[in-house]
Amino acid sequence: MNRIEKINKNVELQNDKSNYMIAVKTGVSYYEDIELGIYYDKARNGFSKYGYLGLYKDKSIVAIGKILNIIEFNNMTGVPYYNSVYSDFAITEEEKKKINMSVEKANKLRGWNLEQENHYYYIVEKFVKTDFRKESDGALWGRKKFNLTKELDLNFNESLPDIEVIAKLLEDKKW
Repeated sequence: MNRIEKINKNVELQNDKSNYMIAVKTGVSYYEDIELGIYYDKARNGFSKYGYLGLYKDKSIVAIGKILNIIEFNNMTGVPYYNSVYSDFAITEEEKKKINMSVEKANKLRGWNLEQENHYYYIVEKFVKTDFRKESDGALWGRKKFNLTKELDLNFNESLPDIEVIAKLLEDKKW
């Protein structure tokens, strides 16, 4: 590999967002998020194609999951609309089931009618508990992205470990 190819490969690795985690605030839906392996947010807030999702509450990222898909969903016309905005993979029946269960629980437990507005549903393989503490004053505002390669002191060309190992390593870190 010549110098230009090495530079291009390094830039490609640095621009690859699959090693990034986006931290999002979770609140009353935390237990359903963990149980179903899903997180939802209004589509108007946008999304990014990061590889990992961190759930933030009480001044800490308390769970992390590897993102499998992000699906836009609504049922405003009476016909359920599902659209994968993350991958080229077809939406599975299991993913639809998770979304429907999430919508049902939000309605039943809190009276939220999530079907009447576009939402993005982040589907993760599973959430693994962690305690990646925020040291600075104040709560998380909006979202925060983390380059897990840097946070875990890995080289750009190293693969990230399994999600359980990532969660454990983050417990020794602060931000």
